[in-house]
Amino acid sequence: TNPQTVFSSSLSSLSVHNLTSGYTAFTKPSAQLDGYGFLINSSGVFTRILGPLKGLSLLPSPSGETAIYSALSGRSLDLGYINTDTYERVNLPVNTLSEKCVWKEDESLVYCAVPKTLSGTLPDDWHQGAVSFSDRFWRIDLEGRVATLIFDPSTIADVEVDAVFLALDEDADVLIFTNKKDNTLWVYDL
Repeated sequence: TNPQTVFSSSLSSLSVHNLTSGYTAFTKPSAQLDGYGFLINSSGVFTRILGPLKGLSLLPSPSGETAIYSALSGRSLDLGYINTDTYERVNLPVNTLSEKCVWKEDESLVYCAVPKTLSGTLPDDWHQGAVSFSDRFWRIDLEGRVATLIFDPSTIADVEVDAVFLALDEDADVLIFTNKKDNTLWVYDL
């Protein structure tokens, strides 16, 4: 009942994430096009925080104070994070797509599925299903910029996993994800 328009945009294929106060949005990621990331306040005003960056995708922290992003740098895919107040950007020690990550609720850590090898025209080929990855799972301490290998499904279960839809339970004791290769649901006790 009583629906309201929060904002409207002439940008097509805009991915929007709800924050505590406002929204973040980014344009559809493509290796062929410049991408942009925005903060959107409750009045619908867009403030650019990233871009132009080829292949840009964005995963905001729960508070929206920082965001994980992936983008192309030359021919390689980089993962970084940005402080949305100061616009300070920091590269992270692993390379993956931001949509293969999940924030810990206190925003101190990020868990990411990181492909053993990256191939194809990214991120386009992965989104279109033309390439599939074999991931290992890493915990990234954002303050120290230290990445720690958590597990490799191919070693533990002799299964290749291309992880999507990562989630953590509220205590960050359990990592949940879907294997894009066969749509199976996985649970890993951290």
